[in-house]
Amino acid sequence: MKKIIACGLIMGGLVLATELIAAENGEIALEKIRGERPKIVLLDVMMPKMSGFEVCDIVKKDPELRDTYIMILTAKAQETDRQRAKDLGVDYYVTKPFNPDELIRKVTEILNISSS
Repeated sequence: MKKIIACGLIMGGLVLATELIAAENGEIALEKIRGERPKIVLLDVMMPKMSGFEVCDIVKKDPELRDTYIMILTAKAQETDRQRAKDLGVDYYVTKPFNPDELIRKVTEILNISSS
């Protein structure tokens, strides 16, 4: 079963053929990423203890984790935030409010699973 870590997000309907692992803050998210080795990680920029940007930076610099697909879902819509995400290696950046169906479509595409 492929694993997704969602930190600071509640994603109803996202659990298709996956295991959803939640983390209360960025530090715990990083621990879970290191321990579980998920294919996709969903982060918010604004998380307690460690921001989504900080988590992404650490993951993308780690040779064993750098291929992890990082999705940022955030209220931070400034161009400077988008550029920082790009510079850190974020694979998919979307601002809130977002379309849950589009997010589910993107996750199923990345995981190569059928939502039917």
